[in-house]
Amino acid sequence: MFGTKKVITTCIQRGAEFSLSISRNKRINAAIAAIDEAAWTRCTTRARSKTPTPGR
Repeated sequence: MFGTKKVITTCIQRGAEFSLSISRNKRINAAIAAIDEAAWTRCTTRARSKTPTPGR
């Protein structure tokens, strides 16, 4: 279910910030190539802890 239209639409409707990790194929590659360079945003993440934190 991850990466489906339903999940993506719900995230957008609720104003969630999200990123996708999906398998690539010709169709996905073409869709990515069609995105205007100015539309991309930088993805920033917090520094990872050396010790796993449950529920995080």
